[in-house]
Amino acid sequence: MQCLMLFVLFLGWFSVSGVAQAHDMWIEPTTFTPQSNALVPIKLRIGDTPSTVKPVHRSQDHILRFFIHDGNKERPVIGRDGADPAGLLRPPRSGLHVIGYQSTPTFIELQAGTFE
Repeated sequence: MQCLMLFVLFLGWFSVSGVAQAHDMWIEPTTFTPQSNALVPIKLRIGDTPSTVKPVHRSQDHILRFFIHDGNKERPVIGRDGADPAGLLRPPRSGLHVIGYQSTPTFIELQAGTFE
């Protein structure tokens, strides 16, 4: 009986989760293979379909962390408040680098028709 109840709860959650959708947000460097010390603009984008993609301008009030990590050291991604691209960086050397972005929550209101 418990197993059946868990299955029913799972199905209920699964059927509801498809209704509420969120926008995707991503980090978009202008190149994925920059030369060492080359200036790389970093764009932030938001949207849920190709026709709804919008730039996210840099907002110092919302940024908790915006960084590049080269495996040894984490450094901030610099930028000008209100700008798109949201950041600029110069990878100090070749190799794998990770760009990370963490922001404060941002809430939006949508009309019912737009949400659906």
